Amino acid sequence: MWDRTQRLHEYHSEVPLEVRILKLTEEVGEVAEAFIGMRGLNSRKGLCRSREDLWTNSPTSSSQPRWP
Repeated sequence: MWDRTQRLHEYHSEVPLEVRILKLTEEVGEVAEAFIGMRGLNSRKGLCRSREDLWTNSPTSSSQPRWP
């Protein structure tokens, strides 16, 4: 795990810490939005996603690697 963490840090070292934190926050927000949609916790939208939707639309499910 720490080797991967080191590679990620080296890969993103030119990006300011504030930008990295904001990007992480954005990603966490997208996960929260997906979870809320999957559970139907938004009364205006209801149940709007399934577990399969989340898996097939996940950035990690693409053929393009996102990390070094």
